[in-house]
Amino acid sequence: RRPPRSTHCISSAASDVYKRQGWDEELLTKINTFYANKLENIIKSINFKIESTGDNYHAVKFIQEVIVLVTREMDINGTMLKLSLDDINKDFLGKYAKRQTELLVALLEGESWHPAAVPKQYELIVEYLHNPALQEVESLPEEETRKSSERLTSDEISYWVVESVLCLLKIVYEYVQMMQNLPNIALNCVNQLLDIFRTFSSTSRSLILAAGAVKLKKLKKITAKHLALNAQALDFLLGEFPHIKGRASLYLTDKARELVEGEFNAMRKDYLKHRDDIYKKLSLMLSDLETNLLGSAANIEFSQDTGKVSKFAASIALVLQQMHNALKNYLPVEHMGLIFQEVFNGMAVKLEEVYPQINVSSAEGQTQLIRDLREVEKAIAALGMKENSKGIITRITSIIEQLEHKYN
Repeated sequence: RRPPRSTHCISSAASDVYKRQGWDEELLTKINTFYANKLENIIKSINFKIESTGDNYHAVKFIQEVIVLVTREMDINGTMLKLSLDDINKDFLGKYAKRQTELLVALLEGESWHPAAVPKQYELIVEYLHNPALQEVESLPEEETRKSSERLTSDEISYWVVESVLCLLKIVYEYVQMMQNLPNIALNCVNQLLDIFRTFSSTSRSLILAAGAVKLKKLKKITAKHLALNAQALDFLLGEFPHIKGRASLYLTDKARELVEGEFNAMRKDYLKHRDDIYKKLSLMLSDLETNLLGSAANIEFSQDTGKVSKFAASIALVLQQMHNALKNYLPVEHMGLIFQEVFNGMAVKLEEVYPQINVSSAEGQTQLIRDLREVEKAIAALGMKENSKGIITRITSIIEQLEHKYN
């Protein structure tokens, strides 16, 4: 872009001065240094004003453009100015990262862990991250900004998200915008963004898996729903990592890309482990309930046929159905299968242990036990997890056949 006429005239005049015979080179160097120092002080003054009004990367971008313009058009040695800019960038990024991290942690600690409404703006941020051709998120008319969705869709998958995930998505957008507009600090931006991702994982792990939210009295107890929403958050971010990395790579050197690739791979492993730990916790919660119920069968005397399903069997069926209902709206079908596979495996092992101890003292009692086992079998089949429930269904069928053979 051509500079304003006044700047261009100064540039031309400066060039003429350098060309005149008889000017002392040492004097010219002193004049050059004098004005470079003056400009450096002006930039420091601008930076001070930025600090007093709040960090704003647009102001940092403006300072950078001023330095480029002045050093090019006025033939001033820009080394000191660029060093000054580096200090400003470092200071700005440090404060920006601190502010965003504190905001995210505060939101996580106060998180209700209920699904948040998703304003249209966040759908556009996802689109921006996925499409390198887009330069920014378009501004929406006021009536559009008020529209929201129940879920956030990415790569044709819909996710339930909480407020802290929306906050993190906005932080990601701001960092990618900084990389795009200030490519000389892109690697610093990526490293800070990775630190913020680590903070999200470690803080949410502490609050939900380690029940820190209960200790802080933000939640009364950690439920299956809380765990499922935490897992959804991690799953959504796992899906966004390749897109974020792709956008960042546009502004990095080849060597920096290699470093970033390794960091994102490590981050992905951390997030996958965190999500899998949540699934193990969910499996354990349900397994403990079911194995305790199955274990109680050893203390029941099956001597009569009541003509209906006993409380023992009804409780087992109810717990399975309640947990399934609590999770089905928040987790993908294949992940539900992983969780319940562990539960069914635990139930099969417990049946093997308890069955020889069950006291069936009459044919009527045998009829009652078979009715109860068939009710449990029916409840498992109703969950619709045919592949995952094969083992436990086979074991229950085997026990029923053994009972029928014994009394016939």
